[in-house]
Parts: sequence; structure tokens; C-alpha cells
Amino acid sequence: VSSASAVVEAEALFTAVPLVANDQDVAAECASPIRDARSRPEKPPPADWTPGTSKVVRRVHSTHMVRALLLLSVWALALPGQDDPARNRLGLPNPAKQDVPYLIHGSALQELERLEAAAEEAKNQLRYWIPGTAAQVRTPLAAPEFLFDSSLIDPRDLRLYGFEVAKGRREILYRKKKKVVAEPFFLHLEGVQDRVVRVRVNASLPPGEYGLTPDGSDAVFVFSVF
Repeated sequence: VSSASAVVEAEALFTAVPLVANDQDVAAECASPIRDARSRPEKPPPADWTPGTSKVVRRVHSTHMVRALLLLSVWALALPGQDDPARNRLGLPNPAKQDVPYLIHGSALQELERLEAAAEEAKNQLRYWIPGTAAQVRTPLAAPEFLFDSSLIDPRDLRLYGFEVAKGRREILYRKKKKVVAEPFFLHLEGVQDRVVRVRVNASLPPGEYGLTPDGSDAVFVFSVF
């Protein structure tokens, strides 16, 4: 059942619920004409009586509260992705390919280009480089987010590095002498659906070239921040 039809059915149900229950004493209180004060002796109000707390008022307030709670429950079914099997709880489509990061751009996804990094060692320095000076996928967001459908690659092994553009290529100084000097950016992982996770960058990235790479792999998924 779609969320729209559920809301319609719920509103019809709310219309059918009476505001005041059909108790005899309440119905009589609501429907009877004003009585002549001389027809019966005047009774003092109960000791615990306060203005605005009659049976009718309490019952009306209670009914309105029940209606509000039911309506909120139905509206919750209309959240993005709840009635669309092609979308997840974020209201986004799931990645079309596994083990490939997708950049989140509004309500759409952009697949990151995969390149293979080459190692170059000289003068006690180890550099990794990839061809080209800029990635095809670009984002203005300083803290981009990604969706990743994990199959063979554990998302906890993903590392994010920034590249320097030099000699017509993108490169990173990974090790100097025997010390690793490349520092990855911290990533936060959040489960979305089954093996799909959202990958968040817990930093503000300056404009430049970047790559997500599984630890121990030469595969690099690249993007640019502008």
C-alpha cells in the first residue's frame, strides 16, 4: 500500500471517529436543553471540580490527542524511501555497482572513476601516482559524502588521500626514507541498508584532487573538490 493511500485511509478513519463518546450521561449533557433552575434543587459542584475539566472537555481533548498520534504514525510511512523499493532510507538510489564509491549529489549518485596507482621509488622516497591532472567527478562540497555497496571490499579499509598535481599527473609522497608520511583523512561509516554504507569525510577538504583507496590495494577512486 502506498503512503498516499495510507494517508487517505487514515483521514477517513479519523472522520469516522466521533469527538464525544456516546455515553448516556455525556450525550444528555450535550443534547438536553437548559433546565429551569426551579425544576430541581441546585447542587454544589464536586470538591475536585475545576473550570474546564468536564467529561466533555476531557473526552474531546483525549480524542484529539489520539488523532494526532495516529496521523503522525501514518505520515512516518511517507518518509523518503519507505514505499519505493528502488531507494533506501535516505531517499537515495542504491549504488548500481558493488565495491565502487558513489558521490552523493543532492538526490543523485555519481560513480567515481577507478584508476590504478603506480609506485615510483627514488632517493629514499616512495611515491604513488595516477595519470591526468583532474578527476571527471567534481564537487563543491568541502565535506563530501559517498554511498558504498560492499561485497569484496570492507568499507572499513577505505582510505582517503589528497594528491599533488605535478609533472602532468597526480601524485602522493607515501614514504620518506623508512617513515610513512602520507596521512589519510578520517572517515565515518554509517549503515544504510544491507551492505550499503554512507561514507562521510570528517574534515573540511580544501580545493584539490583526492582519491579513495582500499588499504593494501593499488585501486584509486578519484574525485575533485573545487
